[in-house]
Amino acid sequence: LWSLYTLEKKQYVWSSLLFGLAILSKQTVWLALPFYGMYAWISIKKVMPFFVKITLPIIIVILALTGPFLLWDYRAFVESTILYLSGGSAFSYPVSGYGLSMVLREMGVIRNIHAYYPFIIWQIALSMPVLGIGLWWLRKRTVMSRLFIGYGAFLFVWWWASRYFNNSHVGYLSSIFALGILKDLDEKEA
Repeated sequence: LWSLYTLEKKQYVWSSLLFGLAILSKQTVWLALPFYGMYAWISIKKVMPFFVKITLPIIIVILALTGPFLLWDYRAFVESTILYLSGGSAFSYPVSGYGLSMVLREMGVIRNIHAYYPFIIWQIALSMPVLGIGLWWLRKRTVMSRLFIGYGAFLFVWWWASRYFNNSHVGYLSSIFALGILKDLDEKEA
């Protein structure tokens, strides 16, 4: 939130440094990157300032904080941050929740809740149209409420089509949509 606040206030370097930290602290923020980038690009409108003020600080933060772990044991890093949650490790996060994964399990497509299943195919196929529409909508009117709502819609579909879609996801999405709606009301008053 602090990153988005500073982005809206055109404090781009602070915003991108904070966004880099957010990317490292929670994988759900990875899916906000297209919306963040679109908002920043439309605000800055020039390649070099965008690179220096947005892209470079994010890359520096990510490399500075993940670099030691990647050098130490990149396989363990990838295993624990990506493969465990996506079902690609020997001991993966189980299929659970209310989403597509449970529909497929009930249909008998998924028999073992710990086995690998290529959810990424469903996630890409179902969420890319939502991403495209969300970015188009944000581009039409570049305001923070549309960033929140577009990101929330994209994240909802991505999570629904993943290995798990649980109560904590519903809570997070509720807060994202609530922030978007409240910000929209604030923007209408301004």
